[in-house]
Amino acid sequence: MKRILFLVLVLFMVGCATVTVEQQDKNTRYKITNIMDFQTVSGETPEDFEKKIPQSNLILNSAVHFKKGFYTKKIAENVRDFDFQKGLIAILKNDKIQTNYENCYEILLNEAFEKVEISDLFISVRNENSFQIYDLQACGLIFSLNAKQKGIEAYGDKILVFENRYFEILNLDKSVYLSGNLFNRILKGHIYKDKVYLVDDKNNFVTVNLIDKTMDASKKFDLEYAVFENGNFYLQRDNSLLRINLDNLTVEDNLTDGSFISKSGSYIILTETLKNYFNSDFKNIEKIRYKDSVYFVLMGKELYGFDFAKEIFEKRIIFGKYQPNACSNGEFYRFIDVSGDEIYIDLKKISLTSKVEKFMCYTELQYKKGAFYYPDGKIAFRFADVVIENEKYIMLKRVIDKDNIYFFFEDKNVD
Repeated sequence: MKRILFLVLVLFMVGCATVTVEQQDKNTRYKITNIMDFQTVSGETPEDFEKKIPQSNLILNSAVHFKKGFYTKKIAENVRDFDFQKGLIAILKNDKIQTNYENCYEILLNEAFEKVEISDLFISVRNENSFQIYDLQACGLIFSLNAKQKGIEAYGDKILVFENRYFEILNLDKSVYLSGNLFNRILKGHIYKDKVYLVDDKNNFVTVNLIDKTMDASKKFDLEYAVFENGNFYLQRDNSLLRINLDNLTVEDNLTDGSFISKSGSYIILTETLKNYFNSDFKNIEKIRYKDSVYFVLMGKELYGFDFAKEIFEKRIIFGKYQPNACSNGEFYRFIDVSGDEIYIDLKKISLTSKVEKFMCYTELQYKKGAFYYPDGKIAFRFADVVIENEKYIMLKRVIDKDNIYFFFEDKNVD
């Protein structure tokens, strides 16, 4: 047994009175439904849409926008918190927990909680006064504890409780598996795999081995603020954030300001995928969990799922008849695009340009089948192509770029 060097006043070894827990099904992945089911998405593409003219008068008097993006799904509303681990999601609402575990889709609560966490098939919830654990296989409450002025963390069937200098590890039947004291007040605690990690108010980092029931020599970190999350320990120093891997206590990342957000007592790590998608607008993001290409994002009280490996076209109807309009001042064309944008084209360069201040229209251009013409009949420029027509209508296609394609319609019976 390793020698305990310092920081520990006493470490009590209590007999291993463990609770009998039903063995988890090794095939639990088959009991978890895929809430990001891609099959429910409409497969319509611009190529599909342009094969025939719609029959709906509403669409014929509107414009249709196909915008390419990533598969996005609104998962839930009125969400207080959520967690996502290994395909399993737990969504905390005012009076219930919703999951995608097929034998326990919903758990009713007897009070309001603020935080939810997943560990294996156990779900824990907490507020200022209460801490509870629910077993998804039993679909019911199996552990509860008064949490007032206590720090509590759970990992599988072990629960860490700490208050002032004292800590203990409980089994699910509330018997004490292990307990002890530090010299200083414990600020944070965490269980990960077979170890307990404690941080005191003097910035000492202590590791307790649950198998050997021994305590390693402490480490000291220079930190302003620290957070445990799953297998990581985050240390903030000024405008940087160190991510330490709890498996080997090595620094995995040194994130700089702009690559993370400190929010709600935790950190949001801004991956390149998130930066590119949200364009630095993160003010409404409360929490993020992700695995591979699938991201779950809590924004305000709404939970969304994004699958960045699946590109799809989203179809949107722009109500109101599009009336093409353009003119020239001799140097530039100006026209109102089907998107609603005001577009300027440099006649000399035949290219788009930024807005021309104090633009004066000298020549009104005439529109016909996706192109604008001068009064003498000479073509000025084309911005859309005819893709199909029948005896009543012409369908035109306007390609802004590969990710934005518009369709609009001309009535042959209207001059």
